[in-house]
Amino acid sequence: MNMNMNMNMNMNMNMNMNMNIEIDIVITWVDPSNENWLKEKEYWFKKIKGTDMIYNKMSQYAPFDEIKYLLRSVEKYMPWYRHIFIVTNNSYPKWINKNHPKLTIINYENLMPNNICTYNSHAIESMLYKIPNLSDYFYYFNDDMILLKPVKIENIIDNTTGKILYPTETDIILSSFQRYDFLKKIEETFFKVDPGVANSRRHSIKRMNIPFKKIVSGHTPKLLNKRLCSIFNKKFEKEINELMENKFRTYTNFTYLEAFIHYHIYKKIARWNDQTTRIIGISDHNLLNNIQILLTYPNKSIYDYLAIEDIRTKIVSENEKIIIDFLDKLFPEKSSFELGNKIRIQ
Repeated sequence: MNMNMNMNMNMNMNMNMNMNIEIDIVITWVDPSNENWLKEKEYWFKKIKGTDMIYNKMSQYAPFDEIKYLLRSVEKYMPWYRHIFIVTNNSYPKWINKNHPKLTIINYENLMPNNICTYNSHAIESMLYKIPNLSDYFYYFNDDMILLKPVKIENIIDNTTGKILYPTETDIILSSFQRYDFLKKIEETFFKVDPGVANSRRHSIKRMNIPFKKIVSGHTPKLLNKRLCSIFNKKFEKEINELMENKFRTYTNFTYLEAFIHYHIYKKIARWNDQTTRIIGISDHNLLNNIQILLTYPNKSIYDYLAIEDIRTKIVSENEKIIIDFLDKLFPEKSSFELGNKIRIQ
């Protein structure tokens, strides 16, 4: 019996009782005010400058507490989670109750080989499965992803087959830029909005020698499995080792999560589902920011997830206030993870 058949059989047997499966939530978060982290980041950026690095602009780390609203959405729409792990750069949000019994804060360096420091999110994501006491299945979020509907196990694991279910990047504008080459070229030439994303995804899938059907998971939460992560990392050990050597993301990085998902869909261990995502790109232009919100709020019930993309060229607090006011309107009730609030144990 080959390894893929064996994995499928084991997963199918486990799914017969899938309501008993415990699922933890893992969130990655960066504190841009951490002075030691900033000094180290600047040191390595100057030392490595001249390579094909991307994602170094500080707006990528601008703090306007999206993670606060993510936690509020989890308590509202996924109260059955077992535990939450926040992986950070040796910091934590000042408003958070770090003594909450269902919360553990982890410094990302503790997960990395030889405790290396890195600013490459792909490298960090490839090691999340090594979190101590983590459940076998874990639901991974960037800190700017928010739930808009209740999440049940059957939304993320197929009841019948046991396959993991992954949402696609359904936002019509961003998904179109992923699918069509001429739009990608316009994005890179004129808008210069994250041009490395599509390139590195395509490069990663090509490197695994599997077909790319121009469907991506993009900016969505993702269910992972520790055993599958371990097997995947051993199979693509060379690519993972290269990630450890790249302190910053590059155009030719192995895009870990996208590669993981496409590989397991290709092996028929996972499949795409029909969940939908709304993406708001925070720009330098507040008129555009307000238009996006006006188009989102009345239609929020049709989306499963909301993702906030920061595509600004500079940090302006007025931009952030518009988004914070919108998120406050979506989730006015504070979570038990916020200091001074009553802890709720499900």
